[in-house]
Amino acid sequence: MDGNYESFDKLDFDDLDFNQEYDYQVRHNDVDFLGHMNNTKYPDMLCDYIPEIEARYVDEFSISWGQEAKFGSEIDIHLICDKNESDTFFFRITEKGDARAILAEARIHAPYIKQSQIF
Repeated sequence: MDGNYESFDKLDFDDLDFNQEYDYQVRHNDVDFLGHMNNTKYPDMLCDYIPEIEARYVDEFSISWGQEAKFGSEIDIHLICDKNESDTFFFRITEKGDARAILAEARIHAPYIKQSQIF
């Protein structure tokens, strides 16, 4: 990481205008032995919603937890790309239909792979 990362307590997600929304249902292979979505599943799930992810690499990932997502629950994934930094994506994960029930908020920096970075 390059050290330019802004920590979550400095980010104000309330001022972001999430302009894309996706549905997701928590599956059996997403949960741990307590029936909650495993923390390690969030990065993979969120990267599926980053435009052109196959041409990018993730060099920063931060997440702030709210409530647990339980097996079988339906959740909404809200996404916005930072207007000033097109490689930065903000996510808010909420219970389906209830934007106030925040399960997690995440920031992912995923720049495009440069030709010089390909082996």
